[in-house]
Amino acid sequence: MASLLVEEFARRLQALRERAGLTQEGLAARCGLNRTHVYFLEQKQRSPKLETLEKLARGLQVQPRDLLPEIPLTAPARALGKRNTRRTSSRSK
Repeated sequence: MASLLVEEFARRLQALRERAGLTQEGLAARCGLNRTHVYFLEQKQRSPKLETLEKLARGLQVQPRDLLPEIPLTAPARALGKRNTRRTSSRSK
C-alpha cells in the first residue's frame, strides 16, 4: 500500500501532465526519463528521487512543490508511510 504522500504525488503528476497536454511518453521524452518510469510513478509503484522530481517539474514547467502535497504536522507517522521505530527496553527496574 502506498503512503498518502506517494498517492497524492501520483495524482498531481498525472493531473499536471494531462493539463500540459502530454502523454506519459511525451513527458518522459521532455524530462529525459523512460516512459515506464513515468507510468510507475503515476501508478504509485515508485517514489521519485529528488533529481527525478526536478526533471519532472522542469518538464511540466512547474515548481517542484506543485508536485508535492502539504503534509499536516499532526499527521500520524503511519499515514506518511513510516514505521514505528520506537524501541522498548526489555530491562525491568
